[in-house]
Amino acid sequence: MGTKLGLGLYLAIVHVCTIVFLLWLFYAFPLINIPWVGVLIWLAISLGANLFKFNSAMFGEQRIRRSVGFAPATACAILFSPSLAAIIVAVSTVSWQDISGKAELHKVAYNRSMYILSGGLAALVYHSLVKESIVTANSMTVMVGGLLAALVYFLVNHSLVRVVVAIASSKSLGEVYKVSFGPWYSIFTYLTLGAMGISLALVYSRIGVVAVLVLSLPLVATYQALSHISLVQQFYIQIIQSFADSIDLREHETAGHSRRIATFARGVAAAMGLKGDQLERIYIAGLLHDLGKIGWRDAILLKPEELTEEEWDMAKQHPADGAKLLYPYPHLRQVAPIIAAHHEKYDGSGYPQGLVGENIPMGARIISVVDAFDAMYFGRPYRGPRPMDEIKEELISCSGSHFDPNVVKAFLDLDLSEFLKEHVRDGLEAEAVGAH
Repeated sequence: MGTKLGLGLYLAIVHVCTIVFLLWLFYAFPLINIPWVGVLIWLAISLGANLFKFNSAMFGEQRIRRSVGFAPATACAILFSPSLAAIIVAVSTVSWQDISGKAELHKVAYNRSMYILSGGLAALVYHSLVKESIVTANSMTVMVGGLLAALVYFLVNHSLVRVVVAIASSKSLGEVYKVSFGPWYSIFTYLTLGAMGISLALVYSRIGVVAVLVLSLPLVATYQALSHISLVQQFYIQIIQSFADSIDLREHETAGHSRRIATFARGVAAAMGLKGDQLERIYIAGLLHDLGKIGWRDAILLKPEELTEEEWDMAKQHPADGAKLLYPYPHLRQVAPIIAAHHEKYDGSGYPQGLVGENIPMGARIISVVDAFDAMYFGRPYRGPRPMDEIKEELISCSGSHFDPNVVKAFLDLDLSEFLKEHVRDGLEAEAVGAH
């Protein structure tokens, strides 16, 4: 199914579900005796919280943006009936781009459906659990019910955002979840904002709106902290990619090599069942696996024929040299052993340490296979590219000696032609890792 057709079908399903759900909410929770003053106050607070957003992850032209609007949304789910809460949340998340026409109509419509579902379901969960008015209800009961409502809001919103980004950007859902930070970190962040929203609702109902404005100040600090975390994470991966690109720029015959290795290695690792931080470490190791070549003379790096024995002895030091460059940095220290061992061979005949089998880090065993594939498929200055069938035969023949048989099997089980088409075009587009 094509991307546009799949996206259109998905959007249609979401909109139909939203309309049915909203009609049921109006039936079950009629909009009567609306507290207009409270509605206007919380609409203003929510609009203010949603006004400033930051990019938490980028996928080409697709992006995931965040704000601290989750806190007042949780408060609305507690303070108002599910039908009214759904409307307030949907309206308060309208941006200037939506109103001015700068945002595409289908994106505006999808966002409204997404927030109606998120806000309405969260409020439905809360009011199903807490029957009393917030003014008279036990504070602990309100907190527990509010946190469960916040969790429901998070799960619905989180999933709807990532599914549509995955479809629109032709990325796997796993990639989108990974790049936009781990789910556990996201849950903790959102539940913290949810707790703020519950506190705002309690203060509003028992003290007054002025106290809410004072208590809203921590939301400003939270926004600043989260936006700076996102910038630091994006800067982190961009610096790493710049290191990788600096090698590829010098060795221009293999342009895009580092990003191809990183993407292929992560794909193989995911196929083998690796997850989370393991995938990130392997991806970064793929980007930086040739970092040790940064000190090579051009006479060696760009030599159009085979290296001499003396030059080869020097070249064999680049895995260890690259690892040494990373050890001083705590965030990259776990990547260093992968880089140090990416030229080790399964039978112990590799370099620089002659490690054998399982003693070679899994990430290094994966990079070893995809690096060999890349060298054969794209060729090198001293050797032209080889046909795919011949490459597969070579990998199979070296399975158990040069390469881990399990890695070779996982690699060959991939749809290589489709993978090359989708992920290795023009040296790969830049990817940015963000944070919530």
